[in-house]
Amino acid sequence: MIKKQPASLDKNQFLWSIYRPYLAWFIPILAAILYLNTVLHDFVLDDAIVLSKNEFVQKGISGIPDILSKDTFKGFFKKEGKDKLISGGRYRPLTLVVFAVLFEIFGNSAFVFHLFMVIAYSALCWLIYKLLSEILKDYPSGENLAIVASLLFAVHPVHTESVANIKGLDEVFALGFSLLSYYLIVLYLKQNRISFMIGSVLSFLIALFSKENAIVYLALIPIYLLFIRKPASQKSWYALGGLACAALFFILVRSYVLNWSFSSSAGTELMNNSFLKWNNGSYVEFSFIEKLGTISFTLWKYFALIFFPYPLTHDYYPRHIGIYSFHDVKSILGLVITFALFVFGVFNIRKNPWYSFAAFAYLLPLILVSNLFFPVGTNMGERFLFMPSFGIILLISFYLIPLLSQFKVLQYVFIGVLLLFSIMTVMRNPAWKNDFTLFSTDVKTSTNSAKINNAMGGILIEGLHLETDSSELRRKANTAIRYLDKAIEIHPLYYDAIVLKANAYYYLKDFPTAVKLYQSVLAQKPGDESANKNLPLALREYGRDLGMNQHNPVVAKDILLQAYKINPSDIETIMLLGIAEGSTNNNEAALKYFDEAIQINPENAQAHFNKNIALLNLGRKLEAEQALMRAKELDPQILSKNGIQ
Repeated sequence: MIKKQPASLDKNQFLWSIYRPYLAWFIPILAAILYLNTVLHDFVLDDAIVLSKNEFVQKGISGIPDILSKDTFKGFFKKEGKDKLISGGRYRPLTLVVFAVLFEIFGNSAFVFHLFMVIAYSALCWLIYKLLSEILKDYPSGENLAIVASLLFAVHPVHTESVANIKGLDEVFALGFSLLSYYLIVLYLKQNRISFMIGSVLSFLIALFSKENAIVYLALIPIYLLFIRKPASQKSWYALGGLACAALFFILVRSYVLNWSFSSSAGTELMNNSFLKWNNGSYVEFSFIEKLGTISFTLWKYFALIFFPYPLTHDYYPRHIGIYSFHDVKSILGLVITFALFVFGVFNIRKNPWYSFAAFAYLLPLILVSNLFFPVGTNMGERFLFMPSFGIILLISFYLIPLLSQFKVLQYVFIGVLLLFSIMTVMRNPAWKNDFTLFSTDVKTSTNSAKINNAMGGILIEGLHLETDSSELRRKANTAIRYLDKAIEIHPLYYDAIVLKANAYYYLKDFPTAVKLYQSVLAQKPGDESANKNLPLALREYGRDLGMNQHNPVVAKDILLQAYKINPSDIETIMLLGIAEGSTNNNEAALKYFDEAIQINPENAQAHFNKNIALLNLGRKLEAEQALMRAKELDPQILSKNGIQ
């Protein structure tokens, strides 16, 4: 039964009443305008995983079979097993299929993908208005409620991560097609057209194949069918059966593709398991109270972000979210509010099922990503609030409408809030311009996050090989080291950060420190790809510096032999070993190394020239002349390059 509102709820009491015929278009246009300043942005953050560096998406349409048959992360990580870093795997192929089609037509045009995101979000806001207008027709002031809820959703700043980041299409599609499925069921019950029911099932499938959390609408839509639209008809049961079949089909396909993996273990790496703490030189699991207290704190944080969406950040990794127990009032509030909303939803299921629907539309998708039952790899994320925000905004709107009607001044306040949220959204968007802008902006908010400090250090190092200004190179490298030291302080076993720190010292030409850092990583993690790749390079350059700048060929030879042992096919190392041997009058050994270099690359003019020097030192003048002729043949400038006029 619908709870009657006060008779004073006259539709003409609202400031926007005379504009109501235009609002169906104003709302999506407003949503689009707010995000227009993102269309010139680059690919950023997780766009690499699902788009710009995903080998299946980059194949275009020909990559679709792989997208449909493999873990969503497989096309990015490529190597077997790396796509399983996140517990339980990820299977969200639909948005990757869309990306592949767009890539086939437009290539890697970030403009096109961002424009598509703006259109998709605008369409979602239009759909929310249309759905609420339809299902609230019989609710007192239902049209105004639809306007208030749709406007609040459209302008809310917490949605910036899901719209400004192209990867967020999975969130937009999951919510959008879930609500479209809901809308089509409403039309099916109203018009009795089987095409609407088929469309509803297909829409729900699209939502599920976009992101798994759409499955909560299998519980939410029945609230409408069984408690709001009473009594439940046979058609209602048909509709529910269709949605249940769609959900079962998705679960079976997902399970098959991911090899029936249902693991709930979060692993022992802090960046994949937020509920670890450093204790006596190793990581141990949170206590039950600490885990529950920290989860409760994030539930409070989610709730608070709806009302006070500032400051925003993309990074809530450890320890931006710290370790909490129930000594913290915010943890208590998080648990109390969540439990109160649950009780509120249960007790209103018959008395006022609309309130129950709104409460559960917030709670159910939020609980799925809260870490309470399933590990999600991080403490929280603003993108995780995208789907739940629809429910809480709807619930807020139910309570706002009577107040706005009775106190006209509050309508001006409401418009002021819409304006403020709009400005906050537009001002937040530029942070998503590119990785550097995002990291350098959000590191000021997430100061205690190991991940963003590591990311900031990494992006500062990224372009150092192109830096020609030595003072600028030193400045960037030293700044990167400060961020990386912070990351390692937070996460002592952050091997990615230690490798990046070693890279920074490499660019500073502090090769001994770089070598020690690479070796420290390999001592604990022998299979680390970056450390294995970079260590012989650092050893080589260390040896070069010892021999050529510090004039210590004996020690240089020992260091170079370490590099040679790791990578015996590196010509530069082999050549330097030859030079070191020659510098200590071991000309036979030097000749052996130069011949080895020539065997690897017969077209290397410098190797032939060095062979000439070794042969001369051995008194083999005829062979030396032949080596020199070959060097000149390969590079006519070889003499001048070696300081010979």
